[in-house]
Amino acid sequence: MIHRSPRAIVAVISAAGLVASIGQTLFLPVLPELPRLLGVPRDAGSLLVTITMVAGAVSIPTVARLADMYGKRRMIIVTLAVVAAGGVLGALADSFALVLLSRAMQGVGLALIPVGTSIFRDLLPRERLSVAVAFMSAVLGIGSAVSLPLSGMLFAAFGWHSLFWVPALFSVCLLVGVVLIVPESSVQTGGRFDVVGALLLSVMLGALMLGITKTGEWGWTGSATLACAGIVLVLTALWVPWELRHRAPVLDLRSSLQRNVLLTNVMSFLVGFAFYVNFITATEQLQMPTSTGYGFGASPLTAGLLMLPASIMMIVSSPISAVITRRLGVRSTLMIGACALACGYLFRALPVLAFWQITLGTMIVSVGIGLTYSALPIMVMRSVPVTETAAANGLNMVVRLVGTSVASASVAAILTALTASLDGTIHPSSQAFTAAHLLAAAAALGAAAIALALPGRGAGSVTEARSPALAAERLVQGRVVDEHGGPVPHATVRVRTADDENVDWAVCDEAGTFTVAVPSDRSFEIVAQDGDGSARVGTVTLHPSQPADCLVVVIESGSGLSR
Repeated sequence: MIHRSPRAIVAVISAAGLVASIGQTLFLPVLPELPRLLGVPRDAGSLLVTITMVAGAVSIPTVARLADMYGKRRMIIVTLAVVAAGGVLGALADSFALVLLSRAMQGVGLALIPVGTSIFRDLLPRERLSVAVAFMSAVLGIGSAVSLPLSGMLFAAFGWHSLFWVPALFSVCLLVGVVLIVPESSVQTGGRFDVVGALLLSVMLGALMLGITKTGEWGWTGSATLACAGIVLVLTALWVPWELRHRAPVLDLRSSLQRNVLLTNVMSFLVGFAFYVNFITATEQLQMPTSTGYGFGASPLTAGLLMLPASIMMIVSSPISAVITRRLGVRSTLMIGACALACGYLFRALPVLAFWQITLGTMIVSVGIGLTYSALPIMVMRSVPVTETAAANGLNMVVRLVGTSVASASVAAILTALTASLDGTIHPSSQAFTAAHLLAAAAALGAAAIALALPGRGAGSVTEARSPALAAERLVQGRVVDEHGGPVPHATVRVRTADDENVDWAVCDEAGTFTVAVPSDRSFEIVAQDGDGSARVGTVTLHPSQPADCLVVVIESGSGLSR
């Protein structure tokens, strides 16, 4: 290793997430030209964007779970290698099929963001964590905004192959940087990977994302759309009971259905929806003919450049999010961000008379996106067990991706339904953009209402107010049994320090086993509560000098410990 300072770790991991994010939308401005260049129908060209979102949604849960089990640094390296290989393949490809495959490989890079966010929690000191997570969480929005002008400039200067060469080059450089700078996390659960659960989830998410993103072409009641919906329903019915029975599920549903985690994910969906509406409608309005009365006839490159102020505001708002979180708590950050989102869209719903109105509106929306995107992973990590941070952040990001896909389909439906004829050409009407912005404002207000329901600072629930990073910690395994020695399935286990600081928690499996992180430099207490909601509890108190392997917490009227 060359240098392992926190700043170097944050710089390398965040840059990797930024490159992955840029790759997702890099082809958007040049989509009209690609069918001609690749010799494919126009509808086929749109698959180059769709396939990256589908591949990202499919790969994120698997990569994130493998990161929790076998090492986050290891999976970051593997993911960067896949992205780099995809870039080289696309740059050398001479057929549409190979280009499509390369775009799918680039889509895998989205897993870098939740895994990178989670490794910060394991490696960084507590005082640096919120800023690092804030910026890493915002790179998804920053990359999407930066890619718009970057794509136009690269395409104009070097041709479409440069849209593959540039991400590939940066991916290789960052791969070397991760190998040299980023240490491996000590938080690894190990065990056997849930292959069946991962396959079912991957196909289910693939069908879901494909059905949503292609709704504009297939129709909401088209046979292909209904087929995707049927696949999702059938696989969900198979996957849920499988995951509930598996000892090491790819996604722990019991943790994911905890109130705080569930609310955070619902909020993420709404914020993801609002995020994507911003860029779809802004670039569309800027490129509309001036003869419409509300368009400005901008080229794709000019429209992308006019979005740069929004990108800058997203970058600026990320560290502000960390400051608000430290001073007021993560719930306050989420509420402020959601309200900023709503205000931005209400402003954008006003009649457009000058392009500065669009720019200012997108800047206000970007502030809201930067604040909420930066705070959501903090809430997730404070609400899930330490051993599931990557998987939980992965699920949260998938939910956001689903929100953006629903936004794309919804806005397309609105712009298609509300039209006006100009010189024999059909264009979206001004009322269509107003309706889209009001819908996004409603989603933002819904997100603000959910933020109100989340626990505030100092809340004492098992899934909140946990310290996101300790000076030193280790993983221990144990079992919860009753007074007769029988396992207590689904018992809730909490770890607290002597000064009543929540450290970690877990839900036992069918055999009563659990894995939790415990502090290795101070005394701690393990409290187990019966899974049926009764008042029966068991408590174990250990000091740093005592071994903590093979713990058995006995649930009865008192408490006890055996080895």
